[in-house]
Amino acid sequence: MGTPNFANRTLYYGDNLPALRRMNSETVHLIATDPPFKKQRGFFSDAGGYDDRWTWQRDILGLDRKGNAVAENHDDWVDQIQDDWPGAWMVIAAARAGYGDDMGAFLCWLGVRLMELRRILRNDGSIYVHIDETAVHDDAGLVYWPKRGSAPQQKRYVDENPGTPVTDVIDDIGPLGAHARERTRYPTQKPLALYERIIRASSNRGDVVLDPFCGCATTPVAAERLGRQWVGMDLWEMAYDKVASRLREYGILVDRPELDGALKENGMMRFNEYRLTLIDNKDKGEEFPARTDDNEVAAPALNLRRPRPTEPWQQLSNALIRRILVAAQGRNGLVGCAGCGRALEADFFHLDQISPKSQGGENYITNRILICAPCNSRKSDTKTLKGLQNDNRRERWMKDRKLAEEMRSLARMRAEWVRDNWDTEQCREFIEGLQ
Repeated sequence: MGTPNFANRTLYYGDNLPALRRMNSETVHLIATDPPFKKQRGFFSDAGGYDDRWTWQRDILGLDRKGNAVAENHDDWVDQIQDDWPGAWMVIAAARAGYGDDMGAFLCWLGVRLMELRRILRNDGSIYVHIDETAVHDDAGLVYWPKRGSAPQQKRYVDENPGTPVTDVIDDIGPLGAHARERTRYPTQKPLALYERIIRASSNRGDVVLDPFCGCATTPVAAERLGRQWVGMDLWEMAYDKVASRLREYGILVDRPELDGALKENGMMRFNEYRLTLIDNKDKGEEFPARTDDNEVAAPALNLRRPRPTEPWQQLSNALIRRILVAAQGRNGLVGCAGCGRALEADFFHLDQISPKSQGGENYITNRILICAPCNSRKSDTKTLKGLQNDNRRERWMKDRKLAEEMRSLARMRAEWVRDNWDTEQCREFIEGLQ
């Protein structure tokens, strides 16, 4: 298991993805969180809230309706999911086609965060993510969703459930009433009893609990009351004050007036003999502690341990790599396939790995190649490019072996040139000319 590179009672203010990417792998025992649901409306009150509206244009491409850049471009989210979790990308693509671009944008946003959460979760850990029927479907048909008002309930059939079976459906803790003592007026607040039950069921005293969407501090409060370590993250600017006020309310936080000067200087509050550490990324640009492990990327489904790219040339988007290789493998208005030697229009080509990920191949440009759609299907995710070429010859699919080898050589030469000349004016002009 990993060694934590973060302190107990840490609250991170800002987008949680950069912070999650800086947490050491396999360091959290329990993740319990209540992210946005993709309800296409805002959740706001005088106590705080968030906007739960999504569009592909704005949230992925960073553009407004007129095509003007208004936010950060997140093509890298799409690249990461396509490269590391192709099965998840198939689900997202299907959801986007069936339910619209807004669903695709939400699932991309949530997907890259779930990849990191899976990486930092210990092998013996548990994760609870509260999502409603908007973006999650009950294929078995065993959940009843009331149209309004009450909480969802489990469907039970008498002839299928003899005795008193143990269930993982919590239906005896109702939503908070309007006048409940713990009510903070935060619009999506969950009962403290719910999170205390989750924490008791899936962790032990001293374990680390993480809530990357901690909102009104229910998870930190529950974890503290039960003797667990915790880390909370949220974009809401009042999250730090809410954590402190709720811990005071439950008698956990004891103010120390003599430390007021230190509070203003280092952003910390005293928990008896302990501290609550605030990392303000949004306003002050403070960062979560740097990783001290081997910095592998989030791809546990593929059983890979690959270092996260750090050099600029290693961080090129798939779209830009494709344009570079189209230029390298192009001739007379067509593109040559490095798998079979056919020359076709660029739209018929797929970006693939020379050495597959199953054999440790990277997603860097130095390991990427353009091959036609049939070759892409033949190669799958297990063959090397050389193995594909050999199969194509045996199966009489090879059109022009000499051209295929030439395309491989040209692609490699261009990729290595980009790598070795990235900081030069000539390379910058070349890249700008492809935009």
